Amino acid sequence: MLKDFASGGRTAAPIVVVYLILGCAAGVLGASRGLSAAEILLLSLLLFAGSAQFVFPELYRGAAAELVSAVFFINLRHLLYSTALAQQARNLPPATRAAIGAQLTDETFLVATARLKGGMLSSGAWMLGLNMVSYLAWAFGNLAGAVFGGAVDLSVVGADFAGAAMFVALLFPQITGHARPSAAAAVAVLGGGGAVLGLWLFPGPAATTVAAALAAVLGVAVFGANESDREFAAKLRAGEK
Repeated sequence: MLKDFASGGRTAAPIVVVYLILGCAAGVLGASRGLSAAEILLLSLLLFAGSAQFVFPELYRGAAAELVSAVFFINLRHLLYSTALAQQARNLPPATRAAIGAQLTDETFLVATARLKGGMLSSGAWMLGLNMVSYLAWAFGNLAGAVFGGAVDLSVVGADFAGAAMFVALLFPQITGHARPSAAAAVAVLGGGGAVLGLWLFPGPAATTVAAALAAVLGVAVFGANESDREFAAKLRAGEK
C-alpha cells in the first residue's frame, strides 16, 4: 500500500507545480479581501476547489444564498467525475471510495482516467496518494500566498495562464494516445465550445456544468460505453449487486 501511495504521489508532480502557483494566487486574493492566513488555510483544507475558492473572497461578505449557490454550481461538475470514476472503483471498500471522491479534482480525475484507460482501479492507495499530494500542495500554496504573496508578482510566473496550460498538457496526451485521436480531439473542441455556449446562455458558474455535461454526452455518443461499463449495466439489468 505504501508503494502504491508513493507512486500516486509521484504521478501528481505536474499537478503540484500548478497547484502551488494557483494556490498562492488564491491566498493573495483572500488576503487582499481581509481573510487571515489561518482562515485561508482552513478554507483551502475544507473547500479544496480552486475556482470556488477564487469566488469565495468576493462573495462571503454578501448574501449566504448567493455564495452557497455559486459554489454549488461551480462544483456540480464533480458529480459527473465521481459518477464516472465510481464505476471503475466499485471493487474498493465504501470508505475508500468516499475518501477518493472527497478529494477528487478536475486534474486528478483526468490523470486517473488516463492511467486507467477504462479499466478498474485496483489500488485505492494509488488514488489516495495522487489526491493527497495534490491536496497538500494546494493548501501549502494558499498559505504561502496569504503570508508572502504581497512580495511576489505572480504575473511574472504566469499564474494567470497556469491552469489553462496544465489542462492542455494533461489533455494532449489523452488525445494523441487515443485509438481514435481525431474523434477525441473533436469531442474536446466541442466540449470547449460548450463552455463558450454555456457562458453565453448562463453567465456565471453554471457554464462549467453545461460544458462538462455536453462533453460527457458527446464522448458517450462518439465512443460508446467501455467494456466494464457494459458489464456493469448488464448486471444491473439482471438484478445483481
